[in-house]
Amino acid sequence: MPRPVINISHLRQEITILYEDDLTIQSIIESLSSDYGIDIGRSTLYRNLKEWGLSRQVKTTTSPALRDRIKQMFFQDCLKDSLILRRLQDEGYTISIAGLRKIRKEHGMFRRQDPEQLQIAKDRARSFFEEQSRISTVIQNYGRGYLYTYMRQQHHTISRDALYSTYRDFAPESVTERWGKARYHRRDFKVAGPDWVWSIDGYDKLKQWGFEIYAGIDAYSRYITWFYCGFSASTSWNVAVQYLNVLTQRGMMPKALRSDHGGETSLICGIHFYLSGIRKKKVESQLIPIEFRDCWYFGRSVHNTRIESWWHRLYQARCGSWRIYFQWLTEHGLFDGGSLADRVAILYIFMNPIRRDLISFVHMWNSHSIRRQSGRPHVRGGQPTVLYHDLDSTDARNFAEEIPPDRLQTCLDLFRDDISRLDDFLPENTMSICSGIISNTIGVVPETPSNAEYPWMDEYILLRSKLREYIQGKLTPAVELLERPQNGRERLAQVLETRGLDIDVLEDLMAQGSIDSGEE
Repeated sequence: MPRPVINISHLRQEITILYEDDLTIQSIIESLSSDYGIDIGRSTLYRNLKEWGLSRQVKTTTSPALRDRIKQMFFQDCLKDSLILRRLQDEGYTISIAGLRKIRKEHGMFRRQDPEQLQIAKDRARSFFEEQSRISTVIQNYGRGYLYTYMRQQHHTISRDALYSTYRDFAPESVTERWGKARYHRRDFKVAGPDWVWSIDGYDKLKQWGFEIYAGIDAYSRYITWFYCGFSASTSWNVAVQYLNVLTQRGMMPKALRSDHGGETSLICGIHFYLSGIRKKKVESQLIPIEFRDCWYFGRSVHNTRIESWWHRLYQARCGSWRIYFQWLTEHGLFDGGSLADRVAILYIFMNPIRRDLISFVHMWNSHSIRRQSGRPHVRGGQPTVLYHDLDSTDARNFAEEIPPDRLQTCLDLFRDDISRLDDFLPENTMSICSGIISNTIGVVPETPSNAEYPWMDEYILLRSKLREYIQGKLTPAVELLERPQNGRERLAQVLETRGLDIDVLEDLMAQGSIDSGEE
């Protein structure tokens, strides 16, 4: 009679940690026996390690592409070795855990440091803080978790505690100020898994200066699936174009979307319902077409908790400093919302820096670790990118839906020209005028500002002044802003009509969907 199989899958995480700490196979077996009362043989352990992608018998095939991917996942994604290994093997690389560690250490990616290495890392971090304080105020708003992720993404390898201790010594007033800030409390919000529902919304804190933001967050993992900053991000047409662009890149769509009743959702509602039209639901053992409320959840903005919570963090970390700066320009007569020259100049000088800054925060957010909270069991701890992409490390499943290719193509045909111009924020002629002014005066706008408190102010004031002269001189071509998309409803109605759908009926369904759905 064969011996019973011993199941050790419930100890996978503990065994992985021991394995990654370079314990021998015999040491791991002894640890399992003494700590958990589980006696297994070497073959059982080897078999499970192989199933988990931790076998040391794999011979690593190195290449520049492999090294670059390891650097990407170590520095930018801040992943543990076990997850790096799993992703690399899923991508087709031949690599063992030992080979991964060897490559990592050869390129200075250390997880542990001796006292001498730690002191060097602290000195590098302090020098970085000093340099950053002259050109940016970003890190002043970061707590321990954000700071650790941000520094790792800047290729600094240092433990979380050692890093924060170094920063506390460098800027004690910033740490003290953060302690005094009120915490943001949210209502409980539970979802089944990734892509069950995305919370989407627009953000208006920088809108009066021409910078509009729209984003979507996966409600389960808190992974930012969609982020856009542009000139007309909150129009119904532009939001629809953004969504189609996201779907085209991803190849899948969420089961449902959640939003408030903002006017910008009118077109995206129709598109999402149209793309979801082939789905069925089971009612009393029969499959029937889904209703609008099955794929779209409406509610008040304050109840759209996932995205509202993230807006709060975006403001604290990045948008707040930009808003304060632009308010200062306005109060000191350096920006007038009624002046075409001022509106063009602020977009030309600041749109790309703001985009880089905010996208940097999105990447940091997706890679940072969210702590478990004993008093809030519905909050799942971990890195958003891991919770969203690596379902093997969670007990969830992905609820993404396939996108009907023919229906997607119909929508893309309608919006194709707009998708190709999604990143435009000024007309081509106006961009050329601004570029010519800068080229003939200071040459180029520096990528790094010379003053952290008033970034690119000299460049902005110069361009603003020259544009005013240009406009007053009635030179050609004329300085203009982009036209905001118009007649989006009528254009969508034409497409829906070709598929036998009435946009008036759809809007009635949307009105009936005015309930706070999506929370359990």
